[in-house]
Amino acid sequence: MSIKQGIAFSPQTELTQPINSEDTEIYVVSTEVFPPAPNYATLGIDEEGETIEYAAVADGLLSGCRRGVEGTPRDWPAGTPIARNFTAQDQQDIIDTVEASVSSLSGGSNPNLLDNWYFVDPVNQKNLQKYLLSKFEYTIDRWALGVNNYSGACSLELTDTGIHIKNEFNTTINFTQYIDWELAEEDYTFSVLTADGKLYSLTSHPNGTYLLTEWGAIRFNRSTVTPITGWIQAQISALKEVTLIAAKLELGDRQTLARQDENGSWVLNGPPPNKQQELAKCQRYFVRVKVPDNGGDMNASLFLGSSFPYIANRTSLGFWLPQPMRINPTVKVENNSYGTGIMGHNYSRNIEYMNVVPLVNLMSNNYLEFVFTSATQPFVVGESINYELSIGASIDFDANL
Repeated sequence: MSIKQGIAFSPQTELTQPINSEDTEIYVVSTEVFPPAPNYATLGIDEEGETIEYAAVADGLLSGCRRGVEGTPRDWPAGTPIARNFTAQDQQDIIDTVEASVSSLSGGSNPNLLDNWYFVDPVNQKNLQKYLLSKFEYTIDRWALGVNNYSGACSLELTDTGIHIKNEFNTTINFTQYIDWELAEEDYTFSVLTADGKLYSLTSHPNGTYLLTEWGAIRFNRSTVTPITGWIQAQISALKEVTLIAAKLELGDRQTLARQDENGSWVLNGPPPNKQQELAKCQRYFVRVKVPDNGGDMNASLFLGSSFPYIANRTSLGFWLPQPMRINPTVKVENNSYGTGIMGHNYSRNIEYMNVVPLVNLMSNNYLEFVFTSATQPFVVGESINYELSIGASIDFDANL
């Protein structure tokens, strides 16, 4: 069993020829979107899709394909989307690799079961240098921060040596990552490396055991908070401030996060993770689409697409996300400092629709459909509307736990 290589943003291509349920050669428009063989690819965009494993890749051809790795092999027409998406089989390969390696590893490093665990250069789609919080909420990707009673002031700041978390009052703050897939009732080791060269490591079943530190505690347990009761949480608690370099959750009774250097300080064991791969994992839970504020250039908006209203004041627009998300996400549009977000333009009548309101109508795999209405004046049936995201505005797709 091996873990297959991914590709950033999961670009897609299409079949150039139809295939039946038994074909093992698949012709595509471009093979540049696929990592080296052997590897997986997914056909289709919804729950009736199919995951295949290709043995070789050449110009325009995937060959030696094993059909139905996930889903049922069936006929697919020319033009069907195909891409290297992160799949349930990838997840299982990771778990199987961890379990197989624990008994044989006497050195080296085990796979990390946490996402976005390297805090010197974390995935930070919200792109804030410092988070000032008055309630429990997400900061850098996959990690939420808040005080113990969910109400109070705390902060997280990105620094050159790691992330610095601090409570502003005499209370406990919790820095938490939730895991939404089941772990076996076996020993796991949760470790935290801090910027002062110290390592804190705890081995237990996921039963709530904690390790006290001079600045707080670390623990690995099942959440008792609705609606995530029973899900695993890896949690770093601080009564004081602390700067974190990295964290790791791994199967087995020993830590492989860090090693001691010649001066006795603990340092990272091995290179930092591939940031593009970490981003791809994080985008299963959260995606932010934002137009940078390019010096106030109001013409530097992001074109989202065009569609025709099919009934009065209602139109839809397909949207591809970089990764399949965990669940159907909530969608939030943050307007820019000028008060504009998603704009609609009817160029035939020279009408501009301010801040159209999107709702998610449908989602399958990494495809969703926006349904737009206009709060200012109704769309005209049959007349094309162009949609743009204004400079400095953003769209958040949130499927966090």
